[in-house]
Amino acid sequence: MFGERLGSAALALFLISQFILSSLYSPFIFIGWFALGVAVICRYLAPNKIERPRWVLWLLIILLGCHAGGVAGAAVWGNGNWVLTAGMVLWMAPLPLVYWVVDHHIRRWLCVFALIHALFIIVQGFTNYHYVESILVWEGNPTGFSHNKNLAAGLLVMCLPLTSNGRWRWASLILLAGVIFTGSRWGAGVGLLLAVAMAARGTIPWRWALGGTAVFIGAVILIGIITPGSHVLAGYNSVGNGLVVLRDIEVRLGTTGWPNLLPYGLAETNGLHNVPLRMATEFGIIAAVIWVGLTAWSLTRQRFSPVWWMMVGIVLLSMLDHYTWRPHLAGFWWVSLGVLASTSSCSRRISRSCAADTFKRST
Repeated sequence: MFGERLGSAALALFLISQFILSSLYSPFIFIGWFALGVAVICRYLAPNKIERPRWVLWLLIILLGCHAGGVAGAAVWGNGNWVLTAGMVLWMAPLPLVYWVVDHHIRRWLCVFALIHALFIIVQGFTNYHYVESILVWEGNPTGFSHNKNLAAGLLVMCLPLTSNGRWRWASLILLAGVIFTGSRWGAGVGLLLAVAMAARGTIPWRWALGGTAVFIGAVILIGIITPGSHVLAGYNSVGNGLVVLRDIEVRLGTTGWPNLLPYGLAETNGLHNVPLRMATEFGIIAAVIWVGLTAWSLTRQRFSPVWWMMVGIVLLSMLDHYTWRPHLAGFWWVSLGVLASTSSCSRRISRSCAADTFKRST
């Protein structure tokens, strides 16, 4: 049992290191790889073996093979962006190990980090400005341990369902508030939508969903009144904010051409924020089909468990933003897939327990 918990802690450290680092030159990448190695050893020695379909693992290897093919594609027949493509492939190469070693113990460690990350963001929200000769200068939206507000919000939204029951339920309100402080519009929208959907399904009581909505609205008003930064979601400063959002959605769904059968490498464009569409353009239709197929298959398993809702959140985020498949946060898709694909006796007990809790609340 200790080895399994140690392995989950090490895997969480790997995910956190991936999230924090800003480039392949960061020392966090070596810390993460070392932690992943510890997680692999602990999983190999663990007495509770987790069974997962081998065909899923083969499809995942083919998926990474499509990405590796993007390096040659970018150099030979693609856009020439082979250096960045190679960097991304190197960054994502260990992720099949995440699928193999992950277990349900990862939940608590991700909740702890997400909570600390959210609190850090909130503190930054009230302190991220300074005076220059009596002029207040806003230093930008807080990002917590990340370097980008969308990445910062994305981690909180992905971890939000993990706090949906048990001792972590109170933390969900802090995570929602943290999402608002980042200023990420799609992250805030998905976070609120998840809370409402989980309440409608009976996964969480309605009072918690209403509490989350109150935190959502309160954080928006608080940011606009107390801090020098006005939140883009507020809408009370300008009616034109709504038109800006619609234009941004149009840009995000814009394409650079038809999806490719062959991998072409990373595309540098303001559009292509939809993950399946971007994958089809950068790494070929086969990669996109595998991602969509495995995601859909995973949503048929352990339905309405916290990790199932986590995968739903990843899918929703992936519709209008592509950071869910960039190395900083891509590991969370592999975590969700690995847990949902598992068939160990332990995971079956957890799934039945979650289903029983949901049934009791709904009746």
